[in-house]
Amino acid sequence: MDIKDSISYFIKQNRKQCTGVRRILNVPDYIFCALAFKCGCRDYFCGKIYEKTFGQRQGYITQFRKDALAKKYNDREMAQRVDNKASFDAMFTKYLHRDWLDVDKSTMEEFEAFAGRHEEFFVKAVNTSGGNSIWKCNPAKSKKTLKQLRSKMKGCILEEPIIQHSRMSSLHPGTVNTIRVNTVWSGGEPHVFAAVLRMGSKGCVDNFHAGGGMGAEIDLETGVVFTTAINMENQRFIFHPVTGAQIVGFQVPNWDRVLAMVKEMASLVPQVRTIGWDVAVTEDGCCAVEGNSRCDFLICQMPRNIGRYHELKALLEEAR
Repeated sequence: MDIKDSISYFIKQNRKQCTGVRRILNVPDYIFCALAFKCGCRDYFCGKIYEKTFGQRQGYITQFRKDALAKKYNDREMAQRVDNKASFDAMFTKYLHRDWLDVDKSTMEEFEAFAGRHEEFFVKAVNTSGGNSIWKCNPAKSKKTLKQLRSKMKGCILEEPIIQHSRMSSLHPGTVNTIRVNTVWSGGEPHVFAAVLRMGSKGCVDNFHAGGGMGAEIDLETGVVFTTAINMENQRFIFHPVTGAQIVGFQVPNWDRVLAMVKEMASLVPQVRTIGWDVAVTEDGCCAVEGNSRCDFLICQMPRNIGRYHELKALLEEAR
């Protein structure tokens, strides 16, 4: 968020979450937290930092703390390759388990062939995050020619739709409900730091920051969801608000395969020591969706309402 958006967000959330004197006190308190704990507006309200003690505040992985850690511990060039959707798909093709095409590196013939193989597909801008600039295309229903469509899709990749596991679909069939798995390269091997089940409630993405997105933490040993789901408005859900599916106690299918895949992918890029992997679970296994070297850690702190900064920093400070 830029300064204007941050001010607007602060005013809106301050009015929504707080009353009376607390609203007034939040202004100098936020300035203090921004300086002392590198806190962003979303950290302050989504993490309810304004309610926390000094010691609890020290424990949060805030927006600018995570940026500082990524800058210090992640190789910049390799991190950019992980974040770029085109280079990610090229590096991790083995783990995609779906057809894809880099529009900028393809010929018109290759584009036509891809469109011929798939009745519909997703178009993703290569340098965006947060579920932005992603749309579904059905060439047969479009009023544009394939040549016109290709011109519109410059700077994008095309991907065959993911068919998720039926149990994942039961949570919310309108979105591919993914797992965000955070890995940390420490002591010469990848460690799974956290895992969160992400679900949508509208639109075509499950992104936590998108309207209606929510997340619940997964036990790393069992693959069972052990917290309520929470959204960016700090609303909590035991059952999905649209489908009624039970979230707490949900067993993620093929959990062992999810863990094995993210560790294997992390081992290919040890120069990028912190990565947030988005993984979709399918009937016969799982597949990589994308990777984020500067991923937001809010999603793995909000479900339990605790900070994990010291835990993350300790892992990163261990020898590679």
